[in-house]
Amino acid sequence: MSETSSESIHSDIVRDGDQFREELFRCCRQVGDLVRHTYGPYGRASLVVDHADEKHVTTDGATVLDHAVIDHPVGKMFVDTFGREEVRDGATFGTLLAVELLTEAERLIERGLSRQTVCRGYETALEQARDHVNEVAHSIGSDPEVLALLAKTAIADGEFDETDQHLVNVVVDAVRTLDNGGDVTNVYFEEDIRLSVD
Repeated sequence: MSETSSESIHSDIVRDGDQFREELFRCCRQVGDLVRHTYGPYGRASLVVDHADEKHVTTDGATVLDHAVIDHPVGKMFVDTFGREEVRDGATFGTLLAVELLTEAERLIERGLSRQTVCRGYETALEQARDHVNEVAHSIGSDPEVLALLAKTAIADGEFDETDQHLVNVVVDAVRTLDNGGDVTNVYFEEDIRLSVD
């Protein structure tokens, strides 16, 4: 388990343009370092100490970002972007991708490319990536085996037990019901979901 100090990312006073750019890139790398070890199937737990000296143990990158006290405006931008509820599931991946793109941008700028050229290159790469995704994407339909594999991948974080399998079955049933013309207006969530394994 690694400990993450909540005061490790702060804004230094910088006066010169190059120093300012270096400070921004340094901050981005530090934000990436906060969540990097939580990523993937072998991600490690973090002990995060927040501004109130409360300790939180988590393997979730979004939770690490939520509890870290980040003073630097660029660091706050990462938290605002990837700490939102609708992004939480991809917070660690999004943060690491943004950090790697910015790290590569830093290398390109150090090699003499202008910031505008780097931005245009990234915009072109984004368009080509979208085109490629559209070319290779295909519908999975409502095949229960494929849906079960997708649900299992989304749910499992480590060991997969019988309770997880029950949840996979519930998800597959819900998707197939909606795919067969089920009325979404009649779908609601119970406040208390009880799962038991006999």
